[in-house]
Amino acid sequence: MAVGSVLAQIESAYTQLGMPQAGSEMAWRAVLPSVAIDYGVEYKAESDLLTPNATPELHRLVNDFKNLTRGKRAAFQEEAIGAIHAEWQRAGGRFLLFSDATLDVYLSAMRNGEQLVEGGMEMYGDYGGLDPSILNKGLGTFSGGRGQIQLLSALAVVTGKHNWNLQRLPQFLKTAGGKPKELGWKYLLIDWRRGYIILQDQTAFQNGLEGYKLFAEKYADGDMKKAYQIASALLDKAQFKALGWGKQIHLKVSEVDRITKILLDGLKEGSLKERKGYRKFATDHADGDMLKAYKLASALLDSAQFKALGWGKGIHLKVSEVDRIINILLNGLKDGSLIGRKGYRKFATDHADGDMLKAHLLASALLDKAQFKALGWGKQIHLKVSEVDVEKNRLLQGLADESYVATDGWLKYFKTSKVSPQSSWSNASALLEERFAELGWPSEREAVKMVSKKAA
Repeated sequence: MAVGSVLAQIESAYTQLGMPQAGSEMAWRAVLPSVAIDYGVEYKAESDLLTPNATPELHRLVNDFKNLTRGKRAAFQEEAIGAIHAEWQRAGGRFLLFSDATLDVYLSAMRNGEQLVEGGMEMYGDYGGLDPSILNKGLGTFSGGRGQIQLLSALAVVTGKHNWNLQRLPQFLKTAGGKPKELGWKYLLIDWRRGYIILQDQTAFQNGLEGYKLFAEKYADGDMKKAYQIASALLDKAQFKALGWGKQIHLKVSEVDRITKILLDGLKEGSLKERKGYRKFATDHADGDMLKAYKLASALLDSAQFKALGWGKGIHLKVSEVDRIINILLNGLKDGSLIGRKGYRKFATDHADGDMLKAHLLASALLDKAQFKALGWGKQIHLKVSEVDVEKNRLLQGLADESYVATDGWLKYFKTSKVSPQSSWSNASALLEERFAELGWPSEREAVKMVSKKAA
């Protein structure tokens, strides 16, 4: 089937079903990307259009679209966006930059407050993400995941190009001298057209586990993990938290109820309790991955149910490695080779890829409280083993010359750190030990709050 024929039949089919047209062919062209690009026809047709009123022609259309090759779909996408672009130009719209430039060029111009478009604005007043006039309002307008979608949608209209890479948008902003974090931009693992579809769907984001499952079925091929990543990137933190989806679930929708029942039954009968039950669940349902099993169970059960399992802390190992690493720790405790800061570094080097934090988490999860305390490792250090001496010497120098002393010293130290404010404060506390108080820093809570306020 020719691309143009598919395009015409989609419009015809929607008309037959009485879908809103907003009074003009222009409206059809505006909503077309949300119903006919990538998997759009499949999704819209199967969940919305193939109702009892759907015509045989529409059923055939859906099948024809599914049978299109990747190349034909790309041509279809190009034609759809090209039609919108041509209509905008006929309405007097004009793009003031080169239409074949890279994204960083456009982003740089927007950061500098340049005007990108003129004319033809009224044609798109009601189409949200496809309104090109928004490109003249500066980068600050495009905050969060929604802003990223709006930006590329508008660029598609004014350039006639459909293949903008949403995943690389934050990197292009960095190239243009901007900071993705300040705009709340994340690496969205979807096509911008799919993002447009989601944001136009008023029922896309629904509350609770059932809402989470529904979103995964509609927009992530039933993949709960992927659905979580998409939704959390598209919405701001407050909006996403309000959904009440809880923790990320690494399952297909079809597996959620079954695995939840296995956990609840195992809790009731005792077969999944304590370390033995933890290992059994990891072996049977998490490919032998203890951490994966932990995250899965804690996401599917409520806090009281999960606590009742008695699994303790999450273990970053395969089931087959647990006994061996426990023996290494116990032997190192007995012969003294893993005691103190020197032992902490040795274990991290030998068994945690040189990662001090990973080593601390692993040992504290595998040993009981008394055994772990006997190691004498002190607080967690959020560094690689190779970085420990360098960071400690830096802190001691800053203490000696007072450049890191008091509130101003804390802020100066954090600015030169490569980790989060919490980790920066924690590292200093762990590395300086009893001398940490000499820095005179605010409490951890106040120090983090101080940095967050300055960033805002």
